[in-house]
Amino acid sequence: MSSDMADKGKDLRSFAEKDREAIEKFNENFKRSLDREAKLMKHFEWRGNKIPPFSIEPVPHERQRLAQWMSDEDRQLRRQWLKDQELSPKEPRLVPELYPKNPIRRLLAAPWDFTFRLLKPLVVRTVHTDFKSKMLCVNSASTLVLLY
Repeated sequence: MSSDMADKGKDLRSFAEKDREAIEKFNENFKRSLDREAKLMKHFEWRGNKIPPFSIEPVPHERQRLAQWMSDEDRQLRRQWLKDQELSPKEPRLVPELYPKNPIRRLLAAPWDFTFRLLKPLVVRTVHTDFKSKMLCVNSASTLVLLY
């Protein structure tokens, strides 16, 4: 009876069987970790979206564009894409509601905004130089006040 108890406690499998079982268990765990890593990488690259990201430019890299022969259809696609990238005269558009200021900041900025509104027709020629012109007016006016 004691030998039966001793046999139950012992593993009667050979080393080859134990190795095979350990290798299978390792491979299953490794495959699970690879699958998990692939899912995490897909989530990271796709930024959580359900569809993969794609380039809106027909030929995104110059090397691709120069190395491959472009058909007339490809040229038309690229020409249209480049044309779509041009800004209209109304862009970029300033929407004041997107940049709210707190009351104290508005109070402190009021004299400079008033000065800029008076000088804007003289200084600003395009929408793109609007911010630079405002900073120039504010800096010039503050310098004159300090010198006076």
